[in-house]
Amino acid sequence: MYTDAFPPSRRKLEWQAQDTPSLWETVMHLRPSGIRAKRPTYLPALVAITQTSIIGLRERRAVAPRDFRLKGLRDWYDFGDQRPAATYKQMGKGVNVGAVWHVLREHIVRDADVLKRTTAGRRILQAVLTAPMSPDDRLEATGTA
Repeated sequence: MYTDAFPPSRRKLEWQAQDTPSLWETVMHLRPSGIRAKRPTYLPALVAITQTSIIGLRERRAVAPRDFRLKGLRDWYDFGDQRPAATYKQMGKGVNVGAVWHVLREHIVRDADVLKRTTAGRRILQAVLTAPMSPDDRLEATGTA
């Protein structure tokens, strides 16, 4: 068997992909203890350099910097010639600004009645509701996108 050459601590398969039909339809994480298979809608934080994620879905490849679009970076963004470990660390700690903006906006809309009660609340409500729907809209308007 292929796994006989692996140390016993690395022979584990954690199936956390529920009813996903095959391993190649999951996102696999090669961990020091073995393989963890997750649903294809899940991608872990990228800071753990000891974990390598493999996107199984028809691509059968490791997560690459181009996948950082999930974090909101444009396709043209370039990390230069820094080490891959530094890039993964940066992106693992990064946050998708568009997702944060959406959550903030939804909370402001939800709490509009409370915010209307104070001057500061009305200013916040006004600022958020008159702002672009997406940070990308703002970048495009200023010509920096």
